[in-house]
Amino acid sequence: MRRILVVTLFAAACVKGGPRPLRPAVEVKIKATPNVTYAAVLEAVADRGLPLLKTDKDLHLIETSYFDISTYLPEAQSYPNSERLVRYRIFVVEDTLTGGSDLAAVSIYSPFTIGSTRGTTRRDERATPKDHPAVKLVQEIVDRTRLQAEGR
Repeated sequence: MRRILVVTLFAAACVKGGPRPLRPAVEVKIKATPNVTYAAVLEAVADRGLPLLKTDKDLHLIETSYFDISTYLPEAQSYPNSERLVRYRIFVVEDTLTGGSDLAAVSIYSPFTIGSTRGTTRRDERATPKDHPAVKLVQEIVDRTRLQAEGR
């Protein structure tokens, strides 16, 4: 029995999983085509001065590099360093029912590896809590995107 338990624990420790699915911090419907919405959110991210890691116009995907949220929102200085370094992954997809767009913004931090020598992997990343300042900033970006894309 003990041998089975040891083998099972060893096997479980050896299994590597992929990135964990993360829930979006903000999800909205926008009354504009995905191309218009993507251009508006890209402009909103760039205007805010966030560091871009990856943009893909065909997939309507925007990812930022890690950045210190307290640089953009001073109230975040009270958070531990490991929770202040965040990044965003923003997706725009077509809403086939309305002809508009669905925008999902994921706010991410990696509490277990910031400052480590091995670096951050997607498997270590977590969605920021709903009350985290990073969610406030991404909500501002989404609000600005909506205003620009819908022409309000």
